[in-house]
Amino acid sequence: MTKKPFVGQSTLASGLLDLIHSDVCGSLNTQARGGFSYFITFIDDHSRYGYVYLLRYKSEAFGRFKEFKLEVENQTGRKIKNLRSDRGGEYLSGEFLDYLKENGILSQWIPPGTPQLNGVSKRRIRTLLDMVRSMMSFTELPLSFWGYALETAAKLLNMAPSKTMAQTTYQIWHGKPTSYKYLRVWGSPAYVKRLVGDKLDLRSSLCSVLEKGFPADTRREKLLLEESSEATPQTDTVTSSAPIVPTNDIPILRRSTRVSINLRDPPKGVKPVGSKWVYKRKLGADGEVITFKARLVAKGYTQRPGVNFEETYSPVAMAKFIRIMLAIAAWYDYEIWQMDVKMVFLNVFVEEEIYMDQLGGFTSIGEEQKVCHLQRSIYGLKQAFRSWNIHFDEVIQGYDFIKNDFDPCAYKKVNGSSVAFLVLYVDDILLIGMMLIC
Repeated sequence: MTKKPFVGQSTLASGLLDLIHSDVCGSLNTQARGGFSYFITFIDDHSRYGYVYLLRYKSEAFGRFKEFKLEVENQTGRKIKNLRSDRGGEYLSGEFLDYLKENGILSQWIPPGTPQLNGVSKRRIRTLLDMVRSMMSFTELPLSFWGYALETAAKLLNMAPSKTMAQTTYQIWHGKPTSYKYLRVWGSPAYVKRLVGDKLDLRSSLCSVLEKGFPADTRREKLLLEESSEATPQTDTVTSSAPIVPTNDIPILRRSTRVSINLRDPPKGVKPVGSKWVYKRKLGADGEVITFKARLVAKGYTQRPGVNFEETYSPVAMAKFIRIMLAIAAWYDYEIWQMDVKMVFLNVFVEEEIYMDQLGGFTSIGEEQKVCHLQRSIYGLKQAFRSWNIHFDEVIQGYDFIKNDFDPCAYKKVNGSSVAFLVLYVDDILLIGMMLIC
């Protein structure tokens, strides 16, 4: 005998607090600050607005429900009518049942082994834990701070749009639009003004954002002072959610004045290659934004073989060869240098006659009918990798590096008793040797 499938979709309650879904999650292996190992959720069925409370023990569920009931009924002016939960002992205690009867709240206990009937709570807990894991992974805070992350995640989830609702749960619950202006990245660095201290002391302290004031009209923030590891409410803070490295740090050589294109009338019968802009954010090791990039690329899929490209194959260093080089470096205690070639394709001339549409947003006035004649390679061309590899091979062998017969992207140079190995992987270079002899 098998269970009947759970099909269809339930109908939302007709009003706020007509039905409340609840469930307890825990215990978690790592206690949150304050000794919390559990948390309980309360979700309104009509709006899907949710509350989360941290618990030290499951027996605290009853107290949290009374706290929840008092707040939501006072804020909405309505009464809780139904409470849906599983048959956990925290919901079946005598005092809990008596309290529900005294307040006219009907209990909806789901049958054993049917978590689908309490799917709203189960799905909310899963989503919250997914958010907490993601938030914790982008900070250096210990796992014991998951309680702060959970409370923030619950509030953010209430403000998030939903595919099944025309409005956010926040707007349905509060009756006003959601504002995102005051949000900050959880765990991001912030600076708080010091109120006391010597005239020569620093005027601010480095903190981590644990909680931004909800709603937007409160300026309170809960911050973690790095030097004390204590969460402290503050108001005057400067937050850095996405530090950006100024473009002034880019070497002047990258702001090249070389000409890569010329405008010409399109030759008869030649279809130009398309072009587009590609935008990207360069992230650091910790996920912070380092710089914003805008790159013009050719639509290589509009090229035609035999017309504007011939061969496209370009070798890369084999992984096993790189491991061999690293093993040699470890055995002989060689130095290892890693380098990256910037703007690699823009340094290579193209052999074919390639015409490309003018740049979007940079069409030359009075010359709209003209096309770009490429003098150098550009990102997106099918032969770009091959042209770069051929150019690099010619240049590096001019410095007396000998190409390896087994791997065409590996080179060796011997100078007396010194030896150096070079491995090329697209635009990344690995240099291994006793000293720089080139």
